[in-house]
Amino acid sequence: MAVGDPIDYSSYYTSIATALGTIAANSTSIKDNIALIKDSLATIATQTTTIATQTTTVASQTTTLASNSTTITGLATGPGIHIVGAYDGFGMVSLYRLLIEQAKILDNAGTAATSAQIQASLNEVTRVVGQIRANIPKEF
Repeated sequence: MAVGDPIDYSSYYTSIATALGTIAANSTSIKDNIALIKDSLATIATQTTTIATQTTTVASQTTTLASNSTTITGLATGPGIHIVGAYDGFGMVSLYRLLIEQAKILDNAGTAATSAQIQASLNEVTRVVGQIRANIPKEF
């Protein structure tokens, strides 16, 4: 090549054009991936907020449950009469009236009941229980 002859840059231009085409294609792919990542991060942020809200709700309900449990434990172990079942109140009332109001606790003080008296008592309890079952509603 002589001085002043034009230099042929066409092969360089072709290489540059090919490289720019590859860069453009890769840039589009990167742009699409960035959009997907952005969407995924938005979804994660939303789900994290949901989890935080639900965790707060669970914490609140756990506090309420603990408080109620403490209240129930206090009622079950504190002083006083604890009525467990719907019919237990009848037993308490009956015993109080019999032993205190009718002073039956003082009957036969210091003497043991005979077998016949014990059997008669059990028969009467069975009769009264039958009357309660037959006459007291079971739906509360």
